[in-house]
Amino acid sequence: TNADPNSIGTEAQTSWQQITKVILPNKLETIEKSAFYNCTALVTVTSNSTGTDLYFPSGLKTISEKVFENCSKLKGKVFIPNSVTRIKDLAFKGCTLLEGKTTQGVLYSSISETNPSAYNAWCIGMCGATLTGDVVIKHPNSTEGNLIPIYGIAGAAFMNSTALANFSLAEAGEIKVIDNYAFSGCTALKQAGTSNVLAFGNKLETLGSYAFQSCSTITGYVNLPYTLKEVGVLPFFGCTGLNNPTYCKNGILYSNGTSFEQSQYAQWCLGKITNNVGNAGFTLRNNTIGIAGGAFKDIKTFTGSISFDNDLKYIGDSAFENCTSLYGFSFVIDPGKQPTLEIIGDSAFASCTGLGGVLKLPESLTKIGAHAFDGCSQVTGSIDIGSNVTSIGEYAFNNCSSLNGSLNFTNSDLSNLTRIEKGTFLNCSSLGSHDEQGITSLPRKVTLIDDEAFAGCTSLKGELNLPEFLETVGVQAFKGCTGFTGTFNTSGTAPLNLKYIGDEAFAGCTNITGNISLSEGLEMIGASAFNGCGGCHTEGTTHTKATLTFPASLKFINDHAFADTEFSTIIFNGETAPKMGYQWNPKLCEDGRIIIPANSKDSYFESNV
Repeated sequence: TNADPNSIGTEAQTSWQQITKVILPNKLETIEKSAFYNCTALVTVTSNSTGTDLYFPSGLKTISEKVFENCSKLKGKVFIPNSVTRIKDLAFKGCTLLEGKTTQGVLYSSISETNPSAYNAWCIGMCGATLTGDVVIKHPNSTEGNLIPIYGIAGAAFMNSTALANFSLAEAGEIKVIDNYAFSGCTALKQAGTSNVLAFGNKLETLGSYAFQSCSTITGYVNLPYTLKEVGVLPFFGCTGLNNPTYCKNGILYSNGTSFEQSQYAQWCLGKITNNVGNAGFTLRNNTIGIAGGAFKDIKTFTGSISFDNDLKYIGDSAFENCTSLYGFSFVIDPGKQPTLEIIGDSAFASCTGLGGVLKLPESLTKIGAHAFDGCSQVTGSIDIGSNVTSIGEYAFNNCSSLNGSLNFTNSDLSNLTRIEKGTFLNCSSLGSHDEQGITSLPRKVTLIDDEAFAGCTSLKGELNLPEFLETVGVQAFKGCTGFTGTFNTSGTAPLNLKYIGDEAFAGCTNITGNISLSEGLEMIGASAFNGCGGCHTEGTTHTKATLTFPASLKFINDHAFADTEFSTIIFNGETAPKMGYQWNPKLCEDGRIIIPANSKDSYFESNV
């Protein structure tokens, strides 16, 4: 492809029966779900134009679910670059002609003889074959004197291999990834030998969702190393053989681990192993450093307040989602210790409608996931976003309608946050109601304020100061923010790179009055973008005039862009008139005027001025 994209989209070429060869772009980072699913004539996939082996480009990070499923003619060896960190469920299912299988039919990726450090060995799995008996995770080219370490076990590698008995990682080297559903449904599976410990070595970083789901014959307890960074949703759900009272109380499973000084193993709360969970409360064991995804999801019998100690680093996706009986929480117990929490996952507290109290986010946070607090309508206080935060997911605080303090971005000049995602603060209608300012300066490096990011935040007040590097304001980004006052001026001030203002971006911001001056570089103003915002206004008996100024770079003003506004002067700086949509224009005062550059009269007369 000449487009050289970073991503090949979901189902991009699904069931394209004529395609026989794919040359992947050099800048590719992600191949999305089912991108080449059921391409039954596909023989060759490579990142160069020669050869028949399957080579992926060096910057690839993720091979998603079912990417090559049922590509039954795909041939050659598979080479996975060392940049890849995830191979998800059934990525190569049905690719029975690929090379690199053991005598049991387990497929492994290959290592280049000429450049071995550029590629990692992965256990890709059964690809649709049936496995019985025992399995040792070991690369087929490994010898007694030359062990080829396995970087990861791909998603669903052995899923539903019900006849699989013992498995061993002893000859796998230091595995870093066990992806989603890797051993899910292996109902006869147990660890090799007589040990009652399920261990994964000392380098594991990712344990995927439902990795060992329904492996009910695994017994004893689980050891997880301190290198572990991410645990997906309920990796041991249905592992009823792990119901050891030392590590599993009231149906909530913990890994074996204490403090780093006492053990090489980390203590994780791995969550429920069945849906029959007692009322254990939410006091985590001391030294717990992580909570798995879905750990307490939908447990509505749990009541009380959540207490997280200072060792906690990770709260997984949907960890407490829909725990409607919770009524309080605290991220910092010992004020004398520095908090360590870094990640709050997607939907971690979503729909916890009874959760109340003051929200105090620790300064150690680096990521707040999408929908993290969505629907937590009883939580109060301010939102303090520390300078370490690099990502806030879409709808993270959606409908947190009782948050009544200010929105603070600590050290906004130093923050590395570059995006305010879709719906992040949507309908936080009380935010700013107990504060004179309502919102501090947005981080200066932010380039995108996405759709509905602040829509419905009716209590935010003061002047709206947009970030210095802002390029795009999305659809309805600030719609209905009636508390903002002052003028709207981006000309000669921040932002200096603003190019696009989306539909209804500032519609209904009725208390922003006076001049609107838009900066050079702006190319498009969306439909109803400033509906009811800015323009002439009356204070007492004084009618104040206002000027609307457009830059020379402006190319298009969409329908009703300035509906329900009135200006005394409209200034166009472009020698060529922008394209103008239906009823784009504001009202002109009785003695109002439109100013255009000299020698450009014909262009503006032909337009819809």
